[in-house]
Amino acid sequence: MIFTNEKCKFGYRESIFKNEVKDEFIITSVVFKLTKKNHKLNTSYGAIETELEKQHITNPTLKDVSDAVISIRQSKLPDPKELGNSGSFFKNPTIPLTQYETLKLKFEDIPGYPNGDFVKVPAGWLIEQCGWKGKQIGNVASHKLQALVIINATGNATGKEVFDFSTMIIDSVKEKYGIEEEDFLSAELEAVPAGPARDYGLDRSMIMGYGHDDRVCAYPSLIALLNTPQVTRTGVCILV
Repeated sequence: MIFTNEKCKFGYRESIFKNEVKDEFIITSVVFKLTKKNHKLNTSYGAIETELEKQHITNPTLKDVSDAVISIRQSKLPDPKELGNSGSFFKNPTIPLTQYETLKLKFEDIPGYPNGDFVKVPAGWLIEQCGWKGKQIGNVASHKLQALVIINATGNATGKEVFDFSTMIIDSVKEKYGIEEEDFLSAELEAVPAGPARDYGLDRSMIMGYGHDDRVCAYPSLIALLNTPQVTRTGVCILV
């Protein structure tokens, strides 16, 4: 089966595969259509413009933008080869414009990126404002340079510790800003036995840690693979 770009209903960390047809398909290939000229560069998001200015670039090429993004990520995100981490564990919540305007009255410096009747709010900023940046509880911590990244601080973090830590963060953001869990969490994570994960070549540098309960945290899509002896679900090719 082939899904076109339009049928996939892509959005920020959103698609038909997380909603209408959730758990019905496995994506086996993706086809990209790229521009060769007249590229539409979006440098207004995040710190890209600032990074380009630091490099004294006024008319950026695709490579310039790519290098800027890589530089920003390397300055904020831990190297998974050195420190087990979950990557961007939380997504930037997209909330109604009216809700954002209400929050703006109380928190004047809250950043936001408008998109029609909605506004995307940086999750890292929300977490940092709640006092979590660099905070460690047991074997799990929020990264000192990027608050939305949860790290396996000691190498001995268990799945339950990651769940509990993320839940505390979510609850504190909800209490302070009224932003619900479903707007904030990238995906509902589950704890799965570490054995099958190792069988697929996954280790500490890829997923949150093996620990005393010998379980790991992983996304449902990975769990579906780990729990399926033979892949029997329908394959999908996506045209984007």
